[in-house]
Amino acid sequence: MISVYLEFMDMNFSGIYSIIMILLLIPVTLPAKIAEKELERHNELFMETLIRETPHLRKEITTCLNTSLPDRHSGSRLLDRFGIFMNDCQTDNMAVTKTRFFYWGTGFALFIVLADSSDGQVYTLYLEYLLDREEKSSLLRELYFSPVFTEKVAAMKLLFGNGEIQP
Repeated sequence: MISVYLEFMDMNFSGIYSIIMILLLIPVTLPAKIAEKELERHNELFMETLIRETPHLRKEITTCLNTSLPDRHSGSRLLDRFGIFMNDCQTDNMAVTKTRFFYWGTGFALFIVLADSSDGQVYTLYLEYLLDREEKSSLLRELYFSPVFTEKVAAMKLLFGNGEIQP
């Protein structure tokens, strides 16, 4: 990165081109930051959403989201990753509209439905983790992310449930 910066400084750009180049380089060199209080707020929001939609799994949700994700020689708490995710969703005008938490002892899964407020597009995110209770860690096993074709949902409701979904 330093060599790119030095080469950039040797070039002779005028005014606006220099500013554009600097703005393009800044996101590459600076990591995204989120204030600790903001992260905590997003963590609480995500946890509340999961517990509200699957209250009978409150203990398991808390246990699983407080595990760490190993990252080379250290790790970070899974709940903090979801807090960052919630912050990014807010920044990108995405809203979490539905969540489901599934637990089976050696692992757990999260199913998240997102809505983009800018164009109305709906997305689904499925994350499946292996749980290591001894190490208090989780490892990502599966991840699926896809748009939902809302015009097809009505046909699927008819096919699989007589057009109705029970709450």
